[in-house]
Amino acid sequence: MRIKIALLFLLLTLSASAANPELYLRRDDGGQNGAELAFETSPQWYLRLGANYNAETKHLSVPVSLLYKVPGKVILWSFYGGAGISLERESEEIRPYLVGGTEFLFLYSECLFSMEKNSEPILRGGFHFRF
Repeated sequence: MRIKIALLFLLLTLSASAANPELYLRRDDGGQNGAELAFETSPQWYLRLGANYNAETKHLSVPVSLLYKVPGKVILWSFYGGAGISLERESEEIRPYLVGGTEFLFLYSECLFSMEKNSEPILRGGFHFRF
């Protein structure tokens, strides 16, 4: 319980002091819903925290990733890449992954490459908002 309270205070502290927060929302056909919040920790570096929930299997995962956004844009696209971990509630596993993606106006798409054996890349997309 103490760890959860400490993580909540850390998240609130980061959100209060972070510059340029960004929100990523998605909903997949398979019943997977997710929201992630990215905080700019230094120029071009973002810490992204979120939650993914699958309504069909009642599965919750908490992804945490560090992203590097490439400076500049190509026409209207911007690109990013990084690495992260996903904390799985049911199986109590930690799953590392690499991520690469692009943002276009208020949309985003990205590909997650799991570091586990025999796993397929996951392509996902959704809405992206800057505050």
